[in-house]
Amino acid sequence: MSYTVTLSDSSFNDVPDTSIQLEAVTPGGTVLDSQGNGVVSTGNGATLSFTPARQRFSLEIDTAGTRYAPLVLKNLNGDRHPQTIDVILLAMPTSSSGPNPTTTAAVRPFIQRQSWVPEQRAAVYTTIDTLCILKGVPGSASRHIRRATEDTLSVLGINPDLIV
Repeated sequence: MSYTVTLSDSSFNDVPDTSIQLEAVTPGGTVLDSQGNGVVSTGNGATLSFTPARQRFSLEIDTAGTRYAPLVLKNLNGDRHPQTIDVILLAMPTSSSGPNPTTTAAVRPFIQRQSWVPEQRAAVYTTIDTLCILKGVPGSASRHIRRATEDTLSVLGINPDLIV
């Protein structure tokens, strides 16, 4: 079965960045297919193919080196129609201000104190959600998307070890 994934920004413009990697991954951490972002019939994205089609999988979008938040969409069914997933990527803030949080409880107030626009704040929360999901996937500690997601948070002053 094939899934076409299209990538847009919050203004619904295609995201042509070819450094973005898309992967279909089982709950056990097995990568079913991995493709770079490129031109597909309906814009930019990738077509992921794997067998058997009838299985639960997650879509992981590794945005390292771009301005976008990484994203994991969990519990997708490879045996359903239509097989197109249209994804909106959110732009990350480039910096933060004030003292960095030192406890898990301090992360949310730290984010709320920032002067980020709502999309950037949502992108940070998406990145945190993504890291939480990845921490639950066996073997993810050695995968690029997890390390890149941790680095994305570290750049903003959020210690990834505080995310549980």
